[in-house]
Amino acid sequence: LPLKPVLKVDIIEFRKMQDTKEKLEKQIAAIRNLEQYEIPQLKEELEKVKGLFKGKERKSLESRIANAQERLSSMKTYLNTIVNSSGYKSVQGFMRVYKKAEEEVLAYQKAMEQYRTRGGQKPPEEESIREQLRRLAEEAKRNEISRKTTFKKEKGAR
Repeated sequence: LPLKPVLKVDIIEFRKMQDTKEKLEKQIAAIRNLEQYEIPQLKEELEKVKGLFKGKERKSLESRIANAQERLSSMKTYLNTIVNSSGYKSVQGFMRVYKKAEEEVLAYQKAMEQYRTRGGQKPPEEESIREQLRRLAEEAKRNEISRKTTFKKEKGAR
């Protein structure tokens, strides 16, 4: 009988990491919205405001732009706060650890699925490296042949 796969990552810790990643993604989406839409729109409005008697409106737009840029900087610092509250030093460090943990969990889920489908049978033998290379070379040749035929068809269609 094959051995049941064992998860190498603490699932509770991984769930906490997922929650942290969701918070990061929400914050990043808000930052993108501010950077790509709100601030450029305010700057466009400021460029459109011309004239001698538009000083008050111009000052209002300048203060709104400054406020938006302050919010942007505070949102970016909040990214580090989110990660620090989870016990990590930086966002990049957290993402490296998260990706490794996610790979482990996905590998475990795949192994469990194989274990369940086999239902107690011996695991299938993995193909050797030479066989893998031979199979990949054949696939590449097939793709190249199909690519040549598509080019020929495209030239004739002109």
